[in-house]
Amino acid sequence: MQSTFAILIMLIAAPTAAQPFDRFDGTPYCLPPVRPLLPISADLLREYRVELGTEFSEYFDLAGAYLRCLDAAGAATRQEIVAAIADYERLEGENPP
Repeated sequence: MQSTFAILIMLIAAPTAAQPFDRFDGTPYCLPPVRPLLPISADLLREYRVELGTEFSEYFDLAGAYLRCLDAAGAATRQEIVAAIADYERLEGENPP
């Protein structure tokens, strides 16, 4: 029963994907991975050491993907701002106050 509970906790606390998702305008948004948690029990820590090590390794990979996603989202947002400034300048030029 205790092993089942530990596995359930590891699945719930498993890192989530940090892959970018496209919004309707093509700008990605990013979801950070969930940091793995270590069990409080030393016995569980010893019993699931390999699985927990794998979980942390996956987390670090996802964290890197998340940071790359943030970079891509920032670049896309900067491009949108430049396009919006150009549109605004065109609007102001066609309709002077």
